[in-house]
Amino acid sequence: MYADDTSITFASNDIYQINECVNSDLCSIHNWLSANKLTLNMSKTELLLIGSNERLSNIKENPNILHLHLHN
Repeated sequence: MYADDTSITFASNDIYQINECVNSDLCSIHNWLSANKLTLNMSKTELLLIGSNERLSNIKENPNILHLHLHN
């Protein structure tokens, strides 16, 4: 498996919970990459919100995902 085949997922109806959990996972990934002297290619990294049209239309704000310096 290649790193670009990796994904993190989280499901919730609460945008604040999504922010908290995804940002926590990103911090963990950042720490693991740093400890293993690896980098993340940000140009190949995406955030994808998946849901029904109804649920997605009820999102009043975009997720506030941290822009970590995941590359050196």
